[in-house]
Amino acid sequence: MSMRWITCLIVVVAGAWPRPATASKPLPEGVAQFGIGIWPSSQTDSTGAWTLVVETGSNRHPGTTTALARVEVGPGAVVVAGETSRSVHTSMYWKPRDSKWSLYLRRTGVDPVLIRASLRIPGDSPSSYCYYECVLKLGFGGDAISVLENRTTVQVCVINGLRFRYGGEYPVAIDEDETEMPRGIEVRPVLLEGGEVPCHECGLSEPADVEMVVTVGTKGTVTWIRPEPLFGAVVEPRVWSAVQDGVRKYRFLPARSQGRPVADYVMLKVRVVPPK
Repeated sequence: MSMRWITCLIVVVAGAWPRPATASKPLPEGVAQFGIGIWPSSQTDSTGAWTLVVETGSNRHPGTTTALARVEVGPGAVVVAGETSRSVHTSMYWKPRDSKWSLYLRRTGVDPVLIRASLRIPGDSPSSYCYYECVLKLGFGGDAISVLENRTTVQVCVINGLRFRYGGEYPVAIDEDETEMPRGIEVRPVLLEGGEVPCHECGLSEPADVEMVVTVGTKGTVTWIRPEPLFGAVVEPRVWSAVQDGVRKYRFLPARSQGRPVADYVMLKVRVVPPK
């Protein structure tokens, strides 16, 4: 994939489209593995027109999946040719590819132009879907085009009614009012209250450590627990149940982004102890 892709699509790794996981180096669970990218030509012609290339892709969805891609162009430019809304087979494995096309735009003013691209991919139930959105802000000097802003604003999947934000090591469960992803996490969650978890019915003769991932919400409580222990560890069901019950009582100082609390994941090592 050409490195020109970096002009809008930022899935997780320096603008490169995510490659399929391999046995030696699997992708982090928090990688979206789907998205839409847009990039402009480097300059306008004598009439103020230029080309915008659009491409979608997914390593997450089956080949037959169709998705809706949209491009919205703000004030300062108009689309003179090409589709701003298109149904595509977004899978990287669909042949022949129908998910790359061009728009032709023309400047109508001197101010920067904001372009928003989005991709909505349906899931296997009415309440499940994935959505990716990015923005590209372009400036103009003579016939040269410069990128002033280039970022992903949304990369979420809604799975059976639960919303998850992607873009980190692990998915993060988020509320309905968390509509745009943080521009950066300044402070990660900090544990305030929590410790060993006693289990009277686990049959333990000595303590056991369980490693897990949870989402800490904006109020500092555990809002979601990853369904399995980390690293493929086998944990006796009664122990795993006790761990989940115990961490739901933990309290954290939530993560912060631009001075405001945001949901974030945290990796925990929880010690389960036999009754005293």
